[in-house]
Amino acid sequence: MKIAVVTSNPHKAAEIAAFFGSAVAVEHIRMEIPEYRHPDVGEIARQKAEYAYQALNRPLMVDDTAFCIHALQGFPGPYA
Repeated sequence: MKIAVVTSNPHKAAEIAAFFGSAVAVEHIRMEIPEYRHPDVGEIARQKAEYAYQALNRPLMVDDTAFCIHALQGFPGPYA
């Protein structure tokens, strides 16, 4: 199985490849994707995936993370 990982960050692609190990071949596709702003990190990832899919028209995955501190009511969240 082969997965296309779309990111401008080679370290993210390497982390994903390490996660899957030899079970899945990871193809890193370097692409600048706009930085979407939304309070829901899932929505940000969805928008990024849609943008990449419109450009490549193939199955792919993107990555986005949030840094949420419970004592600060989730701040800074996806804006970190």
